[in-house]
Amino acid sequence: MMGKKRSFKMTRLTAPAKIGDSTITIETKDVDLIKGDRIAIPPTDLQYDSGETRDVVEYNKDTGVITLDKPLEKYHFGAEKSTAEKYSGVDIRGEVLSLSRNIKIIGEEVDKWGCQILTSDIMQFDGTFLEGETYLDSIEIQYGGQKDTRHAAIRFEGALSKKQNVKNCAIHEGPGWMVNGLRSKNLNFENNVFWGGNQVGVGFNMVMSTRFHNNFVGWVTPRNDLEAIGMATLDVMGGALFCSLTYPSPCPGLTITNNIAAGTVQQGFTGPAHDCEKKNINFHSNVAHSISGGFSGNGFIVYPDPSKPQHKECYEVSNNAAYKCTDAGIFTNFPSKRV
Repeated sequence: MMGKKRSFKMTRLTAPAKIGDSTITIETKDVDLIKGDRIAIPPTDLQYDSGETRDVVEYNKDTGVITLDKPLEKYHFGAEKSTAEKYSGVDIRGEVLSLSRNIKIIGEEVDKWGCQILTSDIMQFDGTFLEGETYLDSIEIQYGGQKDTRHAAIRFEGALSKKQNVKNCAIHEGPGWMVNGLRSKNLNFENNVFWGGNQVGVGFNMVMSTRFHNNFVGWVTPRNDLEAIGMATLDVMGGALFCSLTYPSPCPGLTITNNIAAGTVQQGFTGPAHDCEKKNINFHSNVAHSISGGFSGNGFIVYPDPSKPQHKECYEVSNNAAYKCTDAGIFTNFPSKRV
């Protein structure tokens, strides 16, 4: 399924956006906003729940001014120029995300279910083997997944035969997980926005050859109602969790690069370390910010890769960045002789 490509996924605030403001100003390069588009404005402070979602009333492509459908309730940092020179290559200006696509899959709230796309390989009763395949490009999914379960808006379970692709999509404002990959391989997620999930943004467990590149994961809140008290103890909370819920089951072939997790409860990313004194080619160039709540507030939790026995002797953590986290920017505390 392919929609019309948008020219931008994310831009930055070029001026501070203050409480009560009904306009924001952004970098204009490649921005194709129109009236009625939905946008997300992630937090720029320490609180994971300071992000906001608004509709565009008007966009001036010459000045970069967006008129919002209602005033802001939080402060969001912006500046005319990138802060990368000051902060080791990290631009801490507030992001503005595009959530609208021309093909929309919108779930209806029935018994706390939203819409769901499930891909799997199955054997039919007559012995016929069916190979599941999903290709989504520039699609919008709103209100996907099921509350208080791991039944995500996009699910891969036992999808082993074909390559799966989710690119340039916006998955937002659902009652549960946004993505769940389980016992699958050859999953490719690129240039997507995941905004507004519950407990876990995207989770991958017992997967192989999975690529997660240039995505944004934000506004992930905890399960906090009475029905979820039991489930809250079963799932670790966070933005983008790779093979943490089934650790130490190995997940060989993970590539997690150039992503942002912002405004997620408890942790931004969980992922594997790399070999000591070797170039990090699998889990690098990611940024986590505005992480708090839950049991901690870590930007990254990095573990020794269970698919690599040598990590019992030494593993290395490098080349990711975190800021405005209430606990550690990067945390690791696993058995090994040297870290």
